[in-house]
Amino acid sequence: MEKNISLVTDLVVYGIILVFSWYMYKMLIKPFLSPLRAVPGLTYYPIVGNMLEARRAEAMTNALRWMTQLKSKLIRFYWFGGQERLLTGDPDVFQHILVTNSKNYHRLDAQNNEITGLTGSPALFVLSGEHHHMIRKICNPGFVLSLLHTMIPVFQERGNALFQLYNQALSESSTDTADIDIQATLSRLTLDVICKCGFQYDLQSLENPKSTGVMRFRHLVDSVRTTFVDLLPFSRLLPTKKNKKTATDREFIIEFTSKIIKEYEMQELNASKHRDLLTSLMSARDSEGSGLSDKELFGQIIGFIFAGFDTTATAMTWILLQLAQYPEIQDKVRAEVNQVFPDTSIYECDPEKLDKLKYLNCVIKETMRLFPPVPCFFRKSLHDDVINGYKIPAGTVIGLHVGALHRLNVEDGETFRPERFLSPSDSKAFMPFGKGPYMCIGNKFAQLEIKTVISRLIKEFKFEMKPGFTFRRVMSITIRPHPSLVLRISKI
Repeated sequence: MEKNISLVTDLVVYGIILVFSWYMYKMLIKPFLSPLRAVPGLTYYPIVGNMLEARRAEAMTNALRWMTQLKSKLIRFYWFGGQERLLTGDPDVFQHILVTNSKNYHRLDAQNNEITGLTGSPALFVLSGEHHHMIRKICNPGFVLSLLHTMIPVFQERGNALFQLYNQALSESSTDTADIDIQATLSRLTLDVICKCGFQYDLQSLENPKSTGVMRFRHLVDSVRTTFVDLLPFSRLLPTKKNKKTATDREFIIEFTSKIIKEYEMQELNASKHRDLLTSLMSARDSEGSGLSDKELFGQIIGFIFAGFDTTATAMTWILLQLAQYPEIQDKVRAEVNQVFPDTSIYECDPEKLDKLKYLNCVIKETMRLFPPVPCFFRKSLHDDVINGYKIPAGTVIGLHVGALHRLNVEDGETFRPERFLSPSDSKAFMPFGKGPYMCIGNKFAQLEIKTVISRLIKEFKFEMKPGFTFRRVMSITIRPHPSLVLRISKI
């Protein structure tokens, strides 16, 4: 008995020594042997690396400061657990990773697993390689421009519903102004839009603000790495209140998705008459004649709802915030909208009219330059490579920081100046939707929706900052104001 106890004790001690030795090698010796040591790097703390500093700062602040401090747009930093990584805001590096040598750089398995833990099956925006190519090919028919143009009436109808909601708030106000939670109402609008345009499902969350749908999706989006604790391995397995709520919300979303599919099947929609994303997903076949499994179908539907409602709502939130902060620019946008849509009683959108909103388009681009919906994403090298003269070993994780790309490679990059987009610009330094084979499949959809909704609102309302309201940039899947943005509105 005593011998057994002694043996177990010895094994535990040896195990601890082994783990400690491995950790000391990884933290104190391996960095000095790494080829990445030649890349300008940050000082860091054991265990937490540079992540504690990153989490404490306002979103995007650290990357810009680090690159400025090191005088390099390709830098080395340390992730949680002492993982050596790179971070870049260099347009040539973006081009190399996303376009020129894109086959050598895949999305992270960790990111895939994290999002997939919420969606149930990998969504398009976390897939890589042949699997991504296959799913994207199936989804492409749902995003052709001719089909997107048929969705403009839905954008317009939901914009009208939001207009009515804001009008009601003004009518109930004791003054000629009303303070509106812009972020929350836009999230409800974009969720309605993606459900209707993508899946022919009328959610009507604008009319039913107490509906749990938006709150459930909002919480699931927020649950993606919002705290330092979430960086810990297996953090999602801990019996925390947050994890329990996430599990409950995920069950709701799965039931919600099942309802969408069942309604589609009951209506027996004809794909030639009812073209939408769900039709493409359910009727498409790959080159071998096999379609999506039920699990894959669930993952794509939930993934597109995630991406469609959160990123677009966030983009419109930042646009209205910028217009509230720069009233002279807001006036110019309104003048252009009134010129294209002169009739005050009728607001009918079409692709030709939306295309005439040149200055609004500049405002949208400039806002996305300063506040890209997803300011940083990661790629992992499959094989050895050379970037900017540095040897990049296989397995290296590189953060592509869109915020740094947009702000460090243009003149007066911190200034909001929409006019910069009136003339052709260097597209290598502007990638709000990514580039190459992994470019956002819904970028045209989002741009049409944003133009339609913002032009509708700006024609009817004046947006101002609410006195005393302060916020900071925070990061989950997207970058957004916290607390939720409240603006003061009044009728024109």
